[in-house]
Amino acid sequence: MAKVKNKLEVMNPNAAGIDIGSAVHYVCVPEGRDEQHIQKFGCFTMDLHNLTKWLKKCEIKTVAMESTVDSFVSDT
Repeated sequence: MAKVKNKLEVMNPNAAGIDIGSAVHYVCVPEGRDEQHIQKFGCFTMDLHNLTKWLKKCEIKTVAMESTVDSFVSDT
């Protein structure tokens, strides 16, 4: 059976997605903006400066971030 790819409509062509982690951040820009449109960055200040430089180079104007943290603490 052939796989069917559903394409989503591009709402903002100048947006990037960032998956925020405690040790590493994964960043994705639209295909064609860089040879590697998905990159991994560390969490230290220099890493974040490199991340912003890359986003500027890729002409990104908007970022959507996702972060999952097990921060719920029960009182019981």
